[in-house]
Amino acid sequence: MNPVDLFNDCYTPSFPNGDPSFVDISTSSGTPTSYAIPPTPLTNANTPATNVVPERPKKKAKVDAQEASLHEAFGNYMAQSSTAFLKIVDSVGFEDRLAAKKEKVFGELEKLDLQLLDMFAAHAIIVSAEENVDTFYGIPENYRQAWVEAVLAGKIKLKTT
Repeated sequence: MNPVDLFNDCYTPSFPNGDPSFVDISTSSGTPTSYAIPPTPLTNANTPATNVVPERPKKKAKVDAQEASLHEAFGNYMAQSSTAFLKIVDSVGFEDRLAAKKEKVFGELEKLDLQLLDMFAAHAIIVSAEENVDTFYGIPENYRQAWVEAVLAGKIKLKTT
Protein backbone atom coordinates (compact mmCIF):
# COMPACT_ATOMS: atom_id res chain seq x y z
CA MET A 1 0.00 0.00 0.00
CA ASN A 2 1.25 3.46 -0.87
CA PRO A 3 1.47 5.95 2.09
CA VAL A 4 -0.03 8.70 -0.07
CA ASP A 5 -3.15 6.56 -0.61
CA LEU A 6 -3.32 5.92 3.13
CA PHE A 7 -3.37 9.66 3.86
CA ASN A 8 -6.08 10.21 1.25
CA ASP A 9 -8.35 7.75 3.07
CA CYS A 10 -7.76 9.23 6.56
CA TYR A 11 -8.36 12.60 8.17
CA THR A 12 -5.35 14.85 7.89
CA PRO A 13 -5.40 18.06 9.95
CA SER A 14 -4.75 21.14 7.88
CA PHE A 15 -4.81 24.93 7.98
CA PRO A 16 -7.62 26.93 6.36
CA ASN A 17 -5.45 27.52 3.28
CA GLY A 18 -5.09 23.74 2.79
CA ASP A 19 -1.50 23.36 4.02
CA PRO A 20 -0.96 20.33 6.28
CA SER A 21 -0.70 21.19 9.97
CA PHE A 22 2.13 18.79 10.73
CA VAL A 23 5.88 19.21 10.49
CA ASP A 24 7.60 17.35 7.66
CA ILE A 25 10.88 15.97 8.99
CA SER A 26 11.46 13.28 6.39
CA THR A 27 14.66 13.27 4.33
CA SER A 28 16.31 10.85 1.98
CA SER A 29 19.03 9.97 4.53
CA GLY A 30 16.60 9.17 7.34
CA THR A 31 17.80 11.99 9.61
CA PRO A 32 15.89 15.20 9.96
CA THR A 33 17.65 18.10 8.31
CA SER A 34 14.94 20.67 7.76
CA TYR A 35 11.51 21.47 9.04
CA ALA A 36 8.71 22.55 6.79
CA ILE A 37 6.53 24.92 8.78
CA PRO A 38 3.70 26.59 6.93
CA PRO A 39 4.02 30.38 6.69
CA THR A 40 0.40 31.01 7.72
CA PRO A 41 -0.40 31.60 11.40
CA LEU A 42 -2.12 28.86 13.35
CA THR A 43 -5.85 29.48 13.61
CA ASN A 44 -8.87 27.44 14.36
CA ALA A 45 -10.42 26.38 11.05
CA ASN A 46 -13.96 26.54 12.46
CA THR A 47 -13.85 30.18 13.57
CA PRO A 48 -14.30 32.90 11.00
CA ALA A 49 -11.41 35.29 10.56
CA THR A 50 -12.23 38.73 11.98
CA ASN A 51 -10.20 41.85 12.32
CA VAL A 52 -9.90 42.88 15.95
CA VAL A 53 -9.55 46.60 16.48
CA PRO A 54 -8.11 47.51 19.90
CA GLU A 55 -10.15 49.98 21.90
CA ARG A 56 -8.83 53.44 22.46
CA PRO A 57 -7.78 54.09 26.02
CA LYS A 58 -10.48 55.93 27.91
CA LYS A 59 -9.76 59.34 29.32
CA LYS A 60 -9.65 59.59 33.07
CA ALA A 61 -12.63 61.37 34.49
CA LYS A 62 -11.88 64.43 36.52
CA VAL A 63 -12.69 64.03 40.20
CA ASP A 64 -14.22 67.00 41.94
CA ALA A 65 -13.15 68.06 45.43
CA GLN A 66 -16.24 66.66 47.16
CA GLU A 67 -15.74 63.22 45.61
CA ALA A 68 -12.03 63.28 46.45
CA SER A 69 -12.79 64.08 50.09
CA LEU A 70 -15.31 61.23 50.15
CA HIS A 71 -12.66 58.84 48.81
CA GLU A 72 -10.18 60.05 51.42
CA ALA A 73 -12.72 59.73 54.24
CA PHE A 74 -13.65 56.23 53.16
CA GLY A 75 -9.96 55.25 52.93
CA ASN A 76 -9.35 56.57 56.47
CA TYR A 77 -12.40 54.69 57.73
CA MET A 78 -11.16 51.45 56.17
CA ALA A 79 -7.69 51.89 57.68
CA GLN A 80 -9.14 52.52 61.15
CA SER A 81 -11.53 49.58 60.79
CA SER A 82 -8.71 47.32 59.72
CA THR A 83 -6.67 48.32 62.77
CA ALA A 84 -9.63 47.72 65.08
CA PHE A 85 -10.37 44.33 63.52
CA LEU A 86 -6.73 43.27 63.86
CA LYS A 87 -6.81 44.20 67.56
CA ILE A 88 -9.99 42.15 68.05
CA VAL A 89 -8.52 39.17 66.22
CA ASP A 90 -5.31 39.43 68.23
CA SER A 91 -7.19 39.53 71.53
CA VAL A 92 -9.34 36.55 70.58
CA GLY A 93 -6.25 34.71 69.38
CA PHE A 94 -4.43 35.57 72.62
CA GLU A 95 -7.23 34.04 74.68
CA ASP A 96 -7.11 30.87 72.57
CA ARG A 97 -3.33 30.61 72.89
CA LEU A 98 -3.52 31.22 76.65
CA ALA A 99 -6.22 28.56 77.04
CA ALA A 100 -4.07 26.07 75.10
CA LYS A 101 -1.06 26.84 77.32
CA LYS A 102 -3.18 26.43 80.48
CA GLU A 103 -4.37 23.03 79.28
CA LYS A 104 -0.78 21.84 78.94
CA VAL A 105 0.40 23.01 82.38
CA PHE A 106 -0.76 19.87 84.20
CA GLY A 107 0.96 17.66 81.64
CA GLU A 108 4.18 19.56 82.22
CA LEU A 109 3.76 19.18 86.00
CA GLU A 110 3.37 15.42 85.57
CA LYS A 111 6.90 15.31 84.15
CA LEU A 112 8.22 16.57 87.50
CA ASP A 113 8.80 14.54 90.65
CA LEU A 114 5.81 15.85 92.65
CA GLN A 115 3.11 14.33 94.83
CA LEU A 116 -0.38 14.42 93.32
CA LEU A 117 -1.66 17.01 95.81
CA ASP A 118 1.40 19.19 95.13
CA MET A 119 0.65 18.98 91.38
CA PHE A 120 -2.94 20.12 92.03
CA ALA A 121 -1.78 23.05 94.19
CA ALA A 122 0.94 24.10 91.73
CA HIS A 123 -1.52 23.87 88.84
CA ALA A 124 -4.07 26.04 90.64
CA ILE A 125 -1.43 28.67 91.42
CA ILE A 126 0.09 28.70 87.91
CA VAL A 127 -3.17 28.92 85.93
CA SER A 128 -4.67 31.56 88.22
CA ALA A 129 -3.05 34.39 86.20
CA GLU A 130 -1.70 34.67 82.68
CA GLU A 131 1.60 36.10 83.95
CA ASN A 132 2.12 32.92 85.99
CA VAL A 133 1.59 30.76 82.90
CA ASP A 134 4.11 32.83 80.94
CA THR A 135 6.59 32.63 83.82
CA PHE A 136 6.14 28.84 84.10
CA TYR A 137 6.84 28.29 80.41
CA GLY A 138 9.72 30.76 80.57
CA ILE A 139 11.57 28.58 83.10
CA PRO A 140 13.86 26.04 81.39
CA GLU A 141 12.62 22.47 81.87
CA ASN A 142 15.65 21.41 83.89
CA TYR A 143 14.89 24.17 86.49
CA ARG A 144 11.09 23.75 86.71
CA GLN A 145 11.28 21.19 89.53
CA ALA A 146 13.12 23.63 91.82
CA TRP A 147 10.92 26.55 90.73
CA VAL A 148 7.66 24.69 91.46
CA GLU A 149 8.98 23.54 94.83
CA ALA A 150 9.89 27.14 95.68
CA VAL A 151 6.40 28.32 94.66
CA LEU A 152 4.76 25.62 96.80
CA ALA A 153 7.03 26.49 99.75
CA GLY A 154 6.02 30.16 99.47
CA LYS A 155 9.54 31.31 98.62
CA ILE A 156 8.31 32.66 95.26
CA LYS A 157 5.11 34.70 95.28
CA LEU A 158 3.04 34.58 92.12
CA LYS A 159 0.13 36.76 91.16
CA THR A 160 -3.31 35.42 92.07
CA THR A 161 -6.61 36.67 90.80
